[in-house]
Amino acid sequence: GLESRQTTEQFFRSRWNVTKNVTNNIYVAVGERRNNSQAFANRDYTLRYFSAEPQVNWTLQKNLRFLLTYKYLESKNIAKNGDEKLRSDDFSVENTYNTAASTSLRSRFSFVRVAYEGRRNTPVEFALLDGLQNGKNFILNVTFDKKLANNIQVSVTYEGRKTGSASTLHTGRAQVRATF
Repeated sequence: GLESRQTTEQFFRSRWNVTKNVTNNIYVAVGERRNNSQAFANRDYTLRYFSAEPQVNWTLQKNLRFLLTYKYLESKNIAKNGDEKLRSDDFSVENTYNTAASTSLRSRFSFVRVAYEGRRNTPVEFALLDGLQNGKNFILNVTFDKKLANNIQVSVTYEGRKTGSASTLHTGRAQVRATF
């Protein structure tokens, strides 16, 4: 059968340069995400959400930047027989360090507190949680990029993820890119 997805969103975005080195950003959104499936009725949902995300961007030097972010998200399934709802608070700190356009080090640490109410192990829960689990979630990303020559770049990435009561998951990647 056919399956369709639709997203509708209204948002407000603002940026204020407080000083030469400090910028405040805010993003507020209200919207709806729908999924309709002919073959699987349990995949039908209509998620209505509200999100607010203030940020403070601080450029310490030309090559060093910090970003503090808080994201509040409230979402509810308003479809027939839908009783699932989610509230999450995401606190994150990110920094970027660049040297002479040849080396870059980026890191991001996030603490996400998730409160989910509803049926477990359903497509609606999967769509609402977006890979996280009910409770406390910790995510760490570190990426190192190095330009070796004009056309060769090496990238090494680490991601550590502790979601809910699950054990910590460590993922590492290395990539070499050549541009012709």
